[in-house]
Amino acid sequence: MADGSAVAGSAPLAAQADRFELYERAVQDPASEVRRIERLYARRVGGRPMRLREDFCGTGYLSARWVASRRGREAVGLDLDPAPLASGRDRHGPRLGARADGWTLLQRDVREPLEGPFDVAVALNYSWFVFHERAELRRYLRSVHDSLHPGGLVLLDALGGWEVHQPALEERHLGGGVFYEWEQYGLDPIWNRLRCAIHFRFPDGSRLHRAFEYDWRLWSLPELRELLLEAGFERVEVLWEDAAADGSGAGRFRVRRAVLDEPCWNAYVVASRPAAR
Repeated sequence: MADGSAVAGSAPLAAQADRFELYERAVQDPASEVRRIERLYARRVGGRPMRLREDFCGTGYLSARWVASRRGREAVGLDLDPAPLASGRDRHGPRLGARADGWTLLQRDVREPLEGPFDVAVALNYSWFVFHERAELRRYLRSVHDSLHPGGLVLLDALGGWEVHQPALEERHLGGGVFYEWEQYGLDPIWNRLRCAIHFRFPDGSRLHRAFEYDWRLWSLPELRELLLEAGFERVEVLWEDAAADGSGAGRFRVRRAVLDEPCWNAYVVASRPAAR
């Protein structure tokens, strides 16, 4: 039907939806991430990065876009869940054509050693928050460190602010009557444990409830900086998001050494493996 509602007797739209494709539409912007990586690498290292490690890669959307962005680029994506990996191979692999040979998705633990070397490693969408213990996160960061070229970069994103501590339900229209919903269930301050979920709502009234669920530790930026240094990295910088006129994030990130806390903030943290001496 023209309004997108379900035809009598047909399956609800939620039952027909591909949750991985919806996640990519709602959450990811790989073209912007590729540009950000290139700018960071040019500023801190010089030259052009060619080999990317994408951790917690899901469907490998970013790493696929990386390979497509320039001839000769290679990427390896790592994830423990076989379902998004299969979805990514089916949907993104054919689009790469002859460049598909440079794109590899592996079902494996990101803490295990990985043969490199890579120019850049990324863990985005707060995926590294899955580690609840300091030793686990340090082990992961050390694995990343050892897989990089001397001088190579690691890039992680983070979030915070007092609104992140509170129960909340926010929604955003994705087009075609489909809504993305982000739900926070509140923070346990004893463990800094944050539980969240993503839902999708459709024009026929059906809903993908808890399409994705998260059980995170809300790590602070000082904790991450300390662990990066312990893992062998140097030159740790925080890229803070500028605010738009209405107080929301403007999507522009600059290196900052000090800021005032905000209700909800996003930031990137970048660090380097020391160059060979």
